Amino acid sequence: MVTTCQDCENAAAKRWIAAHPLSPQDPPVTLLGDDLYCNQPICETVLKHGYHFIFVCKQTSHPELYDWVDYLERVGEVKTLTQFEIRGRQRLSYHYRFVNGIPLRATQPALDVNWCEVTVTDTSNQKTLYHNAFATCHQIHDQNVAEIVTAGRARTERRK
Repeated sequence: MVTTCQDCENAAAKRWIAAHPLSPQDPPVTLLGDDLYCNQPICETVLKHGYHFIFVCKQTSHPELYDWVDYLERVGEVKTLTQFEIRGRQRLSYHYRFVNGIPLRATQPALDVNWCEVTVTDTSNQKTLYHNAFATCHQIHDQNVAEIVTAGRARTERRK
């Protein structure tokens, strides 16, 4: 259910994007946003006006997309990557899952998006420190999944 406040934020975002379109000569710009903006009308507006996007994509808001992720996981199509980082005394594990070209919604026509997820774990105690998922128009592969997640996280977290 979308509240009136969210309707206003979505309408304001669409107005701003439409008022500031990018030309082909402009450098590429990726818009970051929370799950509120991860919907087909906003994503289509972003793309129509020359922008890219990385938006938080919650399972509770996108059950059909996650049905696709679950199915593709079962048939071995979801890619994974694990990287490690030592930060002070912590040894962190970054576990990424990603897949390209899945529908953002159940109703047709549905925009295909690329999806990725990160789980950051402290390997000393197996405590999950961070978990989130993102939808994007950027193709995702082993070489850029960490960069996409870092960009998506930049809007929600301050680095120390």
